[in-house]
Amino acid sequence: MLAFKRVSRPKENRTIMAVFAHPDDEAFLVGGTLAHYARQGINIDLVCLTRGEKGSTEKLPGAEKNLARLRQSELEKCCKVLGARLLPTQIFPDGKLAEIGSERLVRPIEKLIKTRQPDIVLTFGPDGLTGHPDHIAIHHATTRAFQKAAQPGKALFYASLAAYHVDRLSNRLDGSLGDLPLRLTGIETSQISAAIDIRHTSHLKWAALNCHRTQSSNFAGLNQADVLLLSHLEHFRLARIAGLHPGLTFAPRQVQAGLFEVLDLAKKGYLEIAS
Repeated sequence: MLAFKRVSRPKENRTIMAVFAHPDDEAFLVGGTLAHYARQGINIDLVCLTRGEKGSTEKLPGAEKNLARLRQSELEKCCKVLGARLLPTQIFPDGKLAEIGSERLVRPIEKLIKTRQPDIVLTFGPDGLTGHPDHIAIHHATTRAFQKAAQPGKALFYASLAAYHVDRLSNRLDGSLGDLPLRLTGIETSQISAAIDIRHTSHLKWAALNCHRTQSSNFAGLNQADVLLLSHLEHFRLARIAGLHPGLTFAPRQVQAGLFEVLDLAKKGYLEIAS
């Protein structure tokens, strides 16, 4: 397994927390970014609210009974590749997050934000990347938990694919959840606040995704051109800064800026703010 190597001294006063629904969400959507900041010495916390026990077993027929354990092990290996710390938290049933009372889902995320007080929280955007109900439930729960628990000056970013990247993919990874179609979606350039250059950590992104061996069939449709396209930039929208009016939105001026740079610009008033 590819070993993570930190290239800067740990910055104990800076933390990024990523909150997702299933093992492999983190690697595909923000793996390059997590490795990018971990190499700089930023503390990386990962929160995963299910064990993904309803995931594919195409590569391991008959593994349904052990899938939760297998996927937990895969997630732990992935964290080692990315340089992330997997935080212990309450686990909910895979595929049922949208059916759980919102406060039940908010509570463990809120507790972790209060305890860790990350400078930046990352999660799904409103579309949940694919329209998956679990993803959308995590988006709403993390947003609510951030509103309740984050100290002033902390930031919430939504991670997304860029629409111009999605449009160029040869395979949109179409799937379904029962009768519900699932398909990759992206956000327009006008909504992007930060674009992280992951060219130096994309090898860690794909190595981390490869840790999720039980789910490899989900990404088998990506060809080399698709992989290269997704190995350049990862995109984020600044959703809110704790302590500022929750109705404010942040219009991008400098989409190549990093997460902390965008946060600093917004806090200093150099980033356009529109109500």
